Amino acid sequence: MPYRRLLSTLTLLSLSLSFTFLFSLPLFAQEPDQTPSVSEETIKENIRERLEEAVKGTAADTTSPNSTPVKRAWAGNLTDITNHTLTIESNSQAKQVEVSDTTVIVNANRETIAADNLEIDTFLIAMGYLTAGGVLDARRIVESSPPKPLTLAAYFVTVGSIDDDTITVKDKENTSWELSLSDDTVITQSVAGAATQIDVDNLKVGDELVLIGEENEATPTTLDTTNIHLLSSRVIPSIDTNESSPSSKAE
Repeated sequence: MPYRRLLSTLTLLSLSLSFTFLFSLPLFAQEPDQTPSVSEETIKENIRERLEEAVKGTAADTTSPNSTPVKRAWAGNLTDITNHTLTIESNSQAKQVEVSDTTVIVNANRETIAADNLEIDTFLIAMGYLTAGGVLDARRIVESSPPKPLTLAAYFVTVGSIDDDTITVKDKENTSWELSLSDDTVITQSVAGAATQIDVDNLKVGDELVLIGEENEATPTTLDTTNIHLLSSRVIPSIDTNESSPSSKAE
């Protein structure tokens, strides 16, 4: 009997170990599969972060020797001179211009001058390369006159009087002007949807006109007129634009 009990005990122990081993196999098989997957995701995330950092670093590195310099030209009045930096007001903004030994500065007489000879409120045109800090590394600075503001405007008027060589017009507010015409003044009318050029002698009192011009600086009551368009349905013979310009009525 003792021998049989011992054999039975050994048999049960052996079966218990076998079942334990068999049920442990899936656990050992799953653990190696899970561990590499976690590591792979971690590696991918690290690579992605490093790539993003590398891209950001490249975009921020504007001083790289391989980057292409950005050309710029600023124009405006000189407002300040501090050491080797000029401040000019361009488009209502203060712009910094750095002057070096290689910067060429030319005055209004086309003479080369030093930065110390520049005067405040002088209109300058600065040309060079934009630095990473937004400062213009100037290669050439030229003194100039500020551009004349564009004063041409459109006027909707009616012919009030025609007296010899003087044509007077007025707008809806009854503001009156005398027209100053030149050989370059173009007078047109729409015929069948196309603009045809007509002679100034065809204008009559009461005609409605669209003018392009500007007030004369010396005489504001005079309009220096470049274009006149007649708003009328009456048929007016067109002129041959290949011939010399017709005589114009001028002030």
